[in-house]
Amino acid sequence: GAIYVNRDGRRYVNERASLGELTDTTVAQPGHIAYIVMDAKAWKEYVAKSLEDKLVPDETALMKWTKIVNNGRPVMAVADTLSEAASVMGVDAKGLEATVRDWNKMVKQGKDTAFGRQITGGIGEGPYYIVEQRPRFATTMGGLCTNDKLNVITKDGKLIPGLYAAGE
Repeated sequence: GAIYVNRDGRRYVNERASLGELTDTTVAQPGHIAYIVMDAKAWKEYVAKSLEDKLVPDETALMKWTKIVNNGRPVMAVADTLSEAASVMGVDAKGLEATVRDWNKMVKQGKDTAFGRQITGGIGEGPYYIVEQRPRFATTMGGLCTNDKLNVITKDGKLIPGLYAAGE
C-alpha cells in the first residue's frame, strides 16, 4: 500500500516498476529525490522485510533514521498525520494529502488509472512514515545472505560450510 512521491507530494511512477525505471524516474524528479509514504500497516511490512534481509538488527535501528540528517532534513519522518510527516521531510503537505486521497479512491475502484500499478492496498491509519529515496549506484534486490566473511548463511543465521558468495 505504500506509494512513492516527489517533493510536490505527487506520485510519479508505478511503485512496482523495474529498478531501472524507478531509478530513471527518480533522477528526473526535482532534486533527484523521492519519498516512500507508508501507513502503520505498510510500515510493519517494511520492518519485516528489512529484518528478513538483515538490513538492520531490529526496528529500533530503523527508527534511528529519524535522527540522520541529509541536506538539512532527516532521511525519515514519523508523525500522527500525513501533513506533519510531510512538513518534516520538506514534502508539500497539501500535494501529498491530495495524492493519498486520489490513491485511496483508485484503490476503492480497484484500478490505478495513473500508472497501472497492481492494487495492493491504500494508505490507511497512522502513524505515517516517510522515508527518503535517492538513486543508488548499486543495490541488491534479493539473493543469498552472507556474513562479513562472505559465508553464505541460512535464514536462521547458520553457515553453509564451504559456500561463499559476493556480488550485487
